[in-house]
Amino acid sequence: MTALSRWNPFEEMDAMQNRLSSLFDLAPVRGSDSSSAEEAEWSPLVDVVETADDFQITAELPGVNKEDLNVTLEDGYLQISGKRPAASLSDKARYIYAERAYGPLSRAIEVPDSADASHIEASFKDGLLTVRVPKSEKAKPREIAVTSE
Repeated sequence: MTALSRWNPFEEMDAMQNRLSSLFDLAPVRGSDSSSAEEAEWSPLVDVVETADDFQITAELPGVNKEDLNVTLEDGYLQISGKRPAASLSDKARYIYAERAYGPLSRAIEVPDSADASHIEASFKDGLLTVRVPKSEKAKPREIAVTSE
């Protein structure tokens, strides 16, 4: 006689997502039986856009405080780091499923040699970090007048 067991689809989804995460070397997903959010290093999503005058990097950082955010330029890489604090639950609450990452964050973006590192600007508003890296004057396209002989 076979014993009956209760099927929990979230456990199967957790197992599958953790297998895929390990395959792509991503941080594992926190499980459905967690009573608190686990901390693991995570990388924010970024967009990098090039214009004629600069490079613009925008990073999604919802729930991160400006005071917990660091932006540095070292060895040709723009390093975004910081921490998103874990949400606190009352004693009577528990997570059913937790997908959002908490804890330390880190992301490095290579800055081209044509960037003017001395004039980088960063702003933070509504959970979006925007970093503007201007191009050096040498790297900017310039029009050359053509004369007739």
